[in-house]
Amino acid sequence: MEKIAWNKLIRQTHMHLAFFLTPWMVVCALSSFIFNHHALFSGGKPVAQFLLLVFTI
Repeated sequence: MEKIAWNKLIRQTHMHLAFFLTPWMVVCALSSFIFNHHALFSGGKPVAQFLLLVFTI
């Protein structure tokens, strides 16, 4: 009977961690996609002036 209780605890913990961590994972994935592919979102122009300096040196 104790094995069933541990199994339920592990499943419940996994489910609640997934509910809590999934939105954070989606936000990090979207922001990293935007940072790595900024040309798609800025019309091909650098997002900030310091990028002009970094990429022209």
